[in-house]
Amino acid sequence: MAQEVIYFSRKGLSARDAFINEGNLWGNSFFTTALVRSGKAIFWDQHRARLEKCFEFCWPKQFDKGLIDEAQLATAQILDEFVHIDHAYLRITFYRELSGDIQFWIWALEKEQVTTPLKLTTHCYYPDRNFPDYLKRSDYQYQFKIRKEAIFNGYDDVLLLDHDSYLLELPTSNLILKKGDTYITPTAEYGVLDGITLDRVRFMLSETGHEFKEMRVHAAELHEFDSCFATSSFNGIRHISSIGEVAYNEDSKIKDMIKEFYGEIW
Repeated sequence: MAQEVIYFSRKGLSARDAFINEGNLWGNSFFTTALVRSGKAIFWDQHRARLEKCFEFCWPKQFDKGLIDEAQLATAQILDEFVHIDHAYLRITFYRELSGDIQFWIWALEKEQVTTPLKLTTHCYYPDRNFPDYLKRSDYQYQFKIRKEAIFNGYDDVLLLDHDSYLLELPTSNLILKKGDTYITPTAEYGVLDGITLDRVRFMLSETGHEFKEMRVHAAELHEFDSCFATSSFNGIRHISSIGEVAYNEDSKIKDMIKEFYGEIW
């Protein structure tokens, strides 16, 4: 049986209260997800910073760092139970009750990492542009729908495009392309999440003198790149073997750089 822990900030929560709240009813919630490796939440400081920014954006008049501190303390207690487990998935979700009070729940689950290459198809997507690029909203219904369709058609995932066929991201991962010695990611706008793993890769490349660009990339340019990667907080960096009919070489250099720079995190 896989190790699993669920924590609610409000004690004595009834089944009704757990489900009848603004988060479940209207999506009035936000979250962050992190990889837990041997009882340590990878890039925790960045995940906490995201929670603070999201809290200030969603409920500025109720912003309370004390509640973030409480979530951090609860997370630390949960992580103690995963010290002897290689990998686990951690999700922290903040939501508002019907009373207006802010609460959170934490879910930690032992989970095997997936490291196999990805074969992608593409799909046009119309993201909501009314929210900042760091906010992880609890609404993935459409993205998961088209991912299931892609899997049914023999692919592993789907690369989302905007209405002009410029690259965005995968449903739960950012995208990095490599051309020569230059790493490129689609600009963090128009629905692209400014992911924490992507940010840490960006920082590493900057610190080690490698060129990293944020720019708009059109689907018609996909054949111009040598390698392609998907980045996420849980699975780290995964090689993308193909996007549609375009195949990519596997390049382990960036994984080796991350291991040397950050240590054994994935």
